[in-house]
Amino acid sequence: MGWNWGAFCLPWLWLFPNQVWCGFLSWIPHIGCLVAIPMGVKGNEWAWKSTRWRSIEHFKAHQRAWAIAGILIGFPFSLMMSLLALTTIIETMG
Repeated sequence: MGWNWGAFCLPWLWLFPNQVWCGFLSWIPHIGCLVAIPMGVKGNEWAWKSTRWRSIEHFKAHQRAWAIAGILIGFPFSLMMSLLALTTIIETMG
């Protein structure tokens, strides 16, 4: 079904409207970033199976909106958090 950018970039939010409850694993520190990969790979399939959609077009539009949100919000947020963590590690070592 293809890669799901919304599930990959915003797994901690995407899980609620798509009813993919394994996404709660993304809330666990140090595991959350690893959960994003299977969410991106299988997100479309899981979302399709977990919710009754009006049509394929409705499903695709919903996931497209999450992809846009994920790329515009989730990716920069993840990058910022990664830089913050890297800065903290460097300060601790030095």
